[in-house]
Amino acid sequence: MPIYEFTLVVEGLTVDDPHHHTRLSSAGAPDAIVLQSDGATYAAFTRDAECASEGVHRAITEIHRAYPSARVLGLDQDLVSVTDIAERIGVTRQAIGHYVAGTRGPGGFPRPDGVVGNGQRIWRWALVHEWLRQAEGIEVRFEDDAWPIPADEAVALQADLQRRHLPAGA
Repeated sequence: MPIYEFTLVVEGLTVDDPHHHTRLSSAGAPDAIVLQSDGATYAAFTRDAECASEGVHRAITEIHRAYPSARVLGLDQDLVSVTDIAERIGVTRQAIGHYVAGTRGPGGFPRPDGVVGNGQRIWRWALVHEWLRQAEGIEVRFEDDAWPIPADEAVALQADLQRRHLPAGA
């Protein structure tokens, strides 16, 4: 069974709760790692599941079992820069620059999702990983042999989670 690694953005769960690990473990989520950064709370998971969606939905159920008032706002997008991509696949930044420019590989590298700081472009890792796999045959796994959520599932899951939090009648 494949292992998937993903992070959920969660409201109503805090690292200040000294019992969060016990509560999540009792709810079936001993693999949950709760993190806070810049006022946002995240729950990171490494899950074995038939498909990524199954693992994500199981994690959401377990969060709600442990914290009934918690709201899962979405998947962390795992945004990456050229440097991040190069580090993840073990090549130089220049090699990634060639993929981005279309001067290496078949072309069609994903469009950036935005620009931060001093013009640094960022991409969703799920889309980059999918392109690398399809265009270059590069399979990238995380340290624990886990896969990132496939791009099509990530997009569908994110849309589903956002729909759940629309105001009534929207």
